[in-house]
Amino acid sequence: MGIKNLWSCVFVLVSATSTASSSTNVNIPNNYRWHQSVLSIDTRTPPAQIYIEDSKGRMLGSDPALAPNSIGEQNWPYGGLSQIPLSSVEQQDVGDDENGGQPDTTTGWLMSILDGTSQTFVVHLKGVANGATTVFVEALFRKKPGVYSPFPVLMRPNLTKEVEVAFDPVARTIGINRVVNNDDVLKDVESACQLNLIASDRACKHFEEMAEAIQDALEHRRTREAKDLTLNFLFSLGDSRPPKCQEEDDHRFVKEPALTILEEDAKALLQRIVQEPHR
Repeated sequence: MGIKNLWSCVFVLVSATSTASSSTNVNIPNNYRWHQSVLSIDTRTPPAQIYIEDSKGRMLGSDPALAPNSIGEQNWPYGGLSQIPLSSVEQQDVGDDENGGQPDTTTGWLMSILDGTSQTFVVHLKGVANGATTVFVEALFRKKPGVYSPFPVLMRPNLTKEVEVAFDPVARTIGINRVVNNDDVLKDVESACQLNLIASDRACKHFEEMAEAIQDALEHRRTREAKDLTLNFLFSLGDSRPPKCQEEDDHRFVKEPALTILEEDAKALLQRIVQEPHR
């Protein structure tokens, strides 16, 4: 479930209290009570440093100009950026009861926006370690059911990723769109192999060769070829194959969350390709 359930009530109530293991940078007036919605986005650092950017370029979360320490903290106790109106960022390291209350090896980063308008935010992720993690996106509404849309990512040092989060508080919807560059499928295949999330050297080689071919076709603007190669990549992941054919695919060697990530990468890339001129 991540850290969202632990923190939701804190930001719903806009509490001014904190514990010794929690720091908050708040851009919210004292005693402000939210009226329509609370959008929260959170993950743990490492493996990914995170901040979000609104449609006006204002940032919320970890300061991208500063590196976090080894357990994911930044400028404790008041680190982080809170440039978006009615927003707050909290970094929290929960002590491990099994380890005598010592700090965890990762720090949770929670960004919340109260009563925001409909817009698309960009989630920026920068790798600070090798690993798989999940970014939790949740919206709460007054007297209406909330919506919850997490997405997994694979990270490694200095790797950057962008994910668009389209939030509509009136329609009460969240849309997730991975921003996929020409080499992102290959990078995620390499990360999955490094993390043993593809449990076969032969399958790793196969997926890497396919991803390299996709990248080459895109970089040389062979759009039709890139589309066909991306479809074949999806087929090799078991997508849209009849069940009797799926046993022949290498997808059986791909573990979660790598399988979901690679499928979503390829589908986002296909969506981008179809919008480009065909050659």
